[in-house]
Amino acid sequence: MRSEKELLETRARVLREQKTLNDDVKGRQMTGSEERRWNQLQDEIDELTSEIESGRVMKRRMAAKEEFRQSGQQPVGTIPAKAAGIRSIIEQGVTSITEGTIHSAMKRAVTSATAASTIQDPAVTGEVILKPLQNGAPGKLMVDIRDGVAQNTSIAKLTNYAGFNVHAETAEIAAGNLTVAPITWNLVNFASRVDMANNVTRDAVTDWPDVINNAFNADLEHTITKQILSGAGGTEITGIDGYIGVQTVDASDSTLTWDMILQSVQKVLAKNVDPSKIAVIMHPVAWLQLQSLKDTLGQQITKPAGLSGVPIVIHTAVGVEYGEDNDQTRVYVGDFSTCKLGVGGKYEITSEKSKADHDMTQFIMIYRADMQLFHPEHIVRIENVATA
Repeated sequence: MRSEKELLETRARVLREQKTLNDDVKGRQMTGSEERRWNQLQDEIDELTSEIESGRVMKRRMAAKEEFRQSGQQPVGTIPAKAAGIRSIIEQGVTSITEGTIHSAMKRAVTSATAASTIQDPAVTGEVILKPLQNGAPGKLMVDIRDGVAQNTSIAKLTNYAGFNVHAETAEIAAGNLTVAPITWNLVNFASRVDMANNVTRDAVTDWPDVINNAFNADLEHTITKQILSGAGGTEITGIDGYIGVQTVDASDSTLTWDMILQSVQKVLAKNVDPSKIAVIMHPVAWLQLQSLKDTLGQQITKPAGLSGVPIVIHTAVGVEYGEDNDQTRVYVGDFSTCKLGVGGKYEITSEKSKADHDMTQFIMIYRADMQLFHPEHIVRIENVATA
């Protein structure tokens, strides 16, 4: 484990590199590779900051434990802010965690610093909602995640590309095919519940807020990823599978090959998509098929050079129950930044005691989201991939 001094020095070095990159692109737009590098540096800065904060919290916890061991009394003010926030739900009857009691590592940099703003405020979502999506599959796929979205509000969608023509002087400018239309967010409710035995708090277990937080985060990331891919619409998000215009490659009930992915990438590139924005997501079953490919001499067939730098996300949110016999899977290839994920509405973490019945505390998290797919033709779905 690196010391705090080493972490601070590493963060300072990464910040300098990011500043240099910022200076280099002043007066112009970042290229795809520069934007990608900037995001990588920012992720590294966030992780280092979180690690530094966690180390400091751990030091305080160890000091508090030692003081408790020696004196038998819990020192005042040693409970981490995040733990205090969730404990207030149980001990003080509070039904939401205010931003002021969320640990600093959990806050989003652009949120208000006032304790008056709560996680239920649509304008102050906080990283407790967005971090799992940014660090999980949606972020790795470069999905365009938008927070603070309000129900039934609209965003502008470019429904076609600008059509430029050679223009003769004094002649009438020819009509183009560029169309901009409004798309309305229709937020879908999602809910998750975690039950905790009250003996956990009675026995003064210190890490239970993190366990609950991680449970919510994992559930949120998996559910939203699955919805982006295959949400059925209606009471669910309309996922990629529900859009007309998504391109396809037919695996014809055979196992996955690199050629199928290359063919899919070619289809995306034919739509003039920036190669640096292309990503792939597949089920672990499909990933194993690729790793097991061998040539006629029994040598492993490795990832083609043409796919170098293309992120491949392995995730169980991809279904394996397609086909008549429920024995097929799918692979998605494309520019996922065309997927606009709106996260908005009220975010609630509430609890309800049920001591008389089960001596448990129930934590319930409600979150709302919607997705709009701007350019279905920028995504290719490899269908009918055999799972065996």
